[in-house]
Amino acid sequence: NGDRALRCVSLFERSKRRHSKGACVPLAVPSEYVRAVAMAPLLAAPEARTDPRTAELGAAYLAPNGITSVLDAPLVRDDRLVGVLCVEHVGPPRAWTDPERRVARAAADVVVARMTAAESALRTPTRVEAPAPLPPEPRRGAGH
Repeated sequence: NGDRALRCVSLFERSKRRHSKGACVPLAVPSEYVRAVAMAPLLAAPEARTDPRTAELGAAYLAPNGITSVLDAPLVRDDRLVGVLCVEHVGPPRAWTDPERRVARAAADVVVARMTAAESALRTPTRVEAPAPLPPEPRRGAGH
């Protein structure tokens, strides 16, 4: 949305064991969050509500959802930020481990690869085979 809002494409809440999508989080213009997430392979914020890089998400998203810590990986295609894979923690502030960081980055890379493959498939014309010709109908009246 031109860096004015984040729109959730897929959310899984482990504690509720449910999926949802569609929520929008407004962003400041210019957005410190977008700038920060676009500048590094990962944005780890153990105290996201007070971290200057993520604080703009605090009142509208983090606090109402009880989120204290975030681990965000930018989704970059053609040198352009097209999305963010967000790992969020509810509870006391969380220091993200190296294995968690590697998994988040790898998952973001998989998402970008899938996006690229899906868009490529949409651009590639589908070859439709012509149906096989029907056998000729027997001639009626000949020899009867």
